[in-house]
Amino acid sequence: GKVIGVNTAFEAKVAHLSHSPFMNYRILLHPEFRIPGLVDKMGVLAIQYFYELYQSGTIQSVGLITLIENQWYKNNRREAVWPSTGFVYIGDSPAGHHIRLKYFDGAKF
Repeated sequence: GKVIGVNTAFEAKVAHLSHSPFMNYRILLHPEFRIPGLVDKMGVLAIQYFYELYQSGTIQSVGLITLIENQWYKNNRREAVWPSTGFVYIGDSPAGHHIRLKYFDGAKF
């Protein structure tokens, strides 16, 4: 009966990526509930949700972009492509946070 996590997203044009529109996406999860696989599941469901909006023409975003601030993820999830979600590492922010993105199937910029 309590909220333990949320997904947030807003549409934004990313200057470094040809001003392509992306959903600026993040997951917030209470530390007590950070169990293996939960963040991945939340990400997969969000990708499916926004992909359906993209396919229907409801949003213009060509994918999702996210900033990884969680130190554990930055230290331990260093795969170039995360297998569960397909998020790809594309570099670091000026603050040292990992930037990852996921294009929707069929996306064009």
